[in-house]
Amino acid sequence: MTEENSKKRYTADEKVKIVLESLTPGANKSEICRRYGIYSNQLIRWTENALKGAAESVDRKNRTNHKKGPADYYEKELAYWKQVVLEVTAENQLLKKKRVGD
Repeated sequence: MTEENSKKRYTADEKVKIVLESLTPGANKSEICRRYGIYSNQLIRWTENALKGAAESVDRKNRTNHKKGPADYYEKELAYWKQVVLEVTAENQLLKKKRVGD
């Protein structure tokens, strides 16, 4: 395979940079494609994938950060207090062992 026939592989960071450059107001997408040696349909696909990924990330973040209802609050509180009880119990057992050994 010669140098002219080989295709450049772009990293994810490079693709994001190119997509963001193409999304700036007044950007000439044809010029950007020529400069980076890519076809316009490739830029379109990268843009679609980037926007889809961004939308999925926002949706996933909303689902995990904004749980609905008081049940989630109480589950977190219960887990916290279980941990407190475990720590206090462990500390009491340690103190009992020290007292018995004295």
